[in-house]
Amino acid sequence: MRNLTRREQEVLLFIESYRVKTGVFPSFEEISQQLKLRSNNLAAYYVQALKDKRYLQRVPVSAFAVAH
Repeated sequence: MRNLTRREQEVLLFIESYRVKTGVFPSFEEISQQLKLRSNNLAAYYVQALKDKRYLQRVPVSAFAVAH
């Protein structure tokens, strides 16, 4: 997880663990609640940062996916 801030790492780890437990990806609201972010927009910001850094990618059948 090079190049990631501490918060980006937390978001990515939450997304990965949520996906494993439930089979689906969390919503921005679920990310915000779990990580105690002030708004859903912050969750969207971190998800976009992870996409920009290629840790997440969009796939046709879901909102986004973990890229490894």
